[in-house]
Amino acid sequence: MTHSSDEWRSSTIAAKLKKKINELHDRGFSYVLRKFWRDHFYKYERVYLLRRDLSVPLPSVMRRSSSSKKIRFLAGKDDMEGFKPYLSDHCCHMEGLFDDGVQCAATFVDGAIVAYLWMIRAGLYDKELRYQVRCAPDEILQGVYVHPDYRGSPVLLELLAYGWDHYRQQGCKSVLGMVSEDNWSSIRMHLRLGFHETGQRLHIYKLTALRWTREESYQGQYLTDEKSCQNEIELRG
Repeated sequence: MTHSSDEWRSSTIAAKLKKKINELHDRGFSYVLRKFWRDHFYKYERVYLLRRDLSVPLPSVMRRSSSSKKIRFLAGKDDMEGFKPYLSDHCCHMEGLFDDGVQCAATFVDGAIVAYLWMIRAGLYDKELRYQVRCAPDEILQGVYVHPDYRGSPVLLELLAYGWDHYRQQGCKSVLGMVSEDNWSSIRMHLRLGFHETGQRLHIYKLTALRWTREESYQGQYLTDEKSCQNEIELRG
């Protein structure tokens, strides 16, 4: 039986509360206070746009046959139950993406979603960033998430191969991703998978209920200079 939106919101609130308690236990009160300030009062971040040619093959994956692991496209909100065991705090976000017409492929383990890849052609208006992301006619915009328990396993490459093969057969030539400068693990992941900087970054500002975005073009390969980028992240953190 599919949960109602109210039930999903209650589940999401419970998952976020549990996450806050764990952060308080693991990182201390000062970290939780700074994070609360950034999440709810004022936040500034830079988001980079990265592009990858879909004709470039992914690294080969030794696929392990497992009857418990399956990859498929979701039917939409009818599949929201699969997010509950591992990714219940992603439900509201995914409901909004389904409303915007995205397609989502997911990796299931024993009926629970442990990783998902959402994709859409022709761009998307990001309600969180208050920004219209534009794509070329033969390009897809994507976002990907893998549960921490499955990072470092073949799950990510298998999921990308599945989703990209689908859109490659539809004539898509490239994929566009967005990554926050603060998320260095995601930056490394994108660069290792063959993504390259487009020379465009977004400055995202958030002041309580006000949010605005400023575009900027830049020269060179900033993110590939890992040392300078990492040093700046550490100083800002």
